[in-house]
Amino acid sequence: MFAVNKREYFCISIIIVIFILSRLLFLFFTPYAYYGEEAKIGTIGHDIVFEKQLKLPFWGYLDSPHAGGSLFSGLATIPFYFIFGDRYLALKLTALTFSLLSLILWYKLLLSETKAPKEVFILSLIFFTFATPHYVQKSVVIGGSVGLMFFNILTIFYFWKIRKDISANNRSYFLLGCLCGFAFWVNFMSFYLFLTIILTLFLIKKFRTAITHTLYLIIGLVLGALPLWIYNIQYQWASLTADARGYDMHFYFDISKLKHLVFIDLPASFHFLDINGLKAQYLGFTVYGLFVIVVLIHLGKNLMYYLRKGENSYSQKRIGMNLEFFLILYIFVFFLITSFTPFPIGGIGTLGWNSMNVHAEYYIVSLQLTIFALIILLNKCKKKIVLLISMMIGVIYILGYGSLFQNPYYNNTLFEPMYSTGTHSYECGFNFVFNPKLFLRYKQRISNEEQREYIRGAKDTWMAISQETRKRILEKAESLGLDYVDVYLRL
Repeated sequence: MFAVNKREYFCISIIIVIFILSRLLFLFFTPYAYYGEEAKIGTIGHDIVFEKQLKLPFWGYLDSPHAGGSLFSGLATIPFYFIFGDRYLALKLTALTFSLLSLILWYKLLLSETKAPKEVFILSLIFFTFATPHYVQKSVVIGGSVGLMFFNILTIFYFWKIRKDISANNRSYFLLGCLCGFAFWVNFMSFYLFLTIILTLFLIKKFRTAITHTLYLIIGLVLGALPLWIYNIQYQWASLTADARGYDMHFYFDISKLKHLVFIDLPASFHFLDINGLKAQYLGFTVYGLFVIVVLIHLGKNLMYYLRKGENSYSQKRIGMNLEFFLILYIFVFFLITSFTPFPIGGIGTLGWNSMNVHAEYYIVSLQLTIFALIILLNKCKKKIVLLISMMIGVIYILGYGSLFQNPYYNNTLFEPMYSTGTHSYECGFNFVFNPKLFLRYKQRISNEEQREYIRGAKDTWMAISQETRKRILEKAESLGLDYVDVYLRL
């Protein structure tokens, strides 16, 4: 799948050049590229390259205790700081590199699944390059989302390769599990893809084979998530206890959340802007409606295929699932499991209607790449109605991209330094306040300058949580013999 002939090389080169140009235009000539959180994420790379030291304990550079995407992305900025110097642009180009790698993998995967190279080239060029405004924005924002999108396609790419390889053995699935484990550490929402892979194995393989491969996947997952275990052992299982939701964890099926996710959050996550009186909602729901039609056509085609072919032999079963059905299954699992968990899919109370709010729907932006792929895959049937649907969506994407340049603007912040160790101290205080022993121990390990931000983060959390939660924390501190009350009397 990695082999590239001259024609593919030429097509990929064109896509890469236009993709980079489109993102550079977005970075320099729109007001939507700035994201203050990146100062925090790039700090560890900045401290290593320019300060020659870590001003905080290594694990203190995590943005949140349950995901390592910020730390992984921050370390990835190091070579870009060396090349481009102490500039915000170094962070943006780090994100752009991961987005570019994701695009190449998607293009190679889609090309291998269809005999319509011209359609794949044209639609990949339009969908991935111009895309939805939110994806354009997130593709140049360093952080968890760009890491999630990269590791998702890397996982899908490798799984699809070994799924088709008759010689693939348990070691292949162990390595796939390691990849899934590391992706889980980067962003916990990658776990939905891991569940989809396991479900797929039971659909396409014999039961005993599926069980064996699943065991190797799980073993690999545990090993691949090694950074998560190291951090938690050193930080007293902070991923479970030191988080703003640590004392409010609940799991139950919420039909209202599912309905909102399916009918509001996903179409809003495109983040279209109003265009000359044409409301963003119309654009969002039009694209979403066309995508639903695409999914229904895919499901209809697959249903007809299985009714026609049947699943009477193991050889038929082993190759019985195509890529489009797998991607639809992934979206289904994503929606269903999200409805069971308390985690938000974006900033609470925010929606991306006529807005480029980077906090809104930031987790489900990763699904947009899956949407692009499903539309492109439908074109292998070469029907006029399919081409019409694809071109309608493409036109809206291009209009959406063009709407980002409504006002004359030049972004001169890209050449300024962008880092903040204090913000990390704040985040540590914000999260560690739920674990009294960890909170006090970490406080002793940082400088007086960093302690001010650390205490401020703790205070903001303390003022936001309920009296009942405060009582539980203080009772835990008392049981450990810690003078936690005095800490908060001095906040």
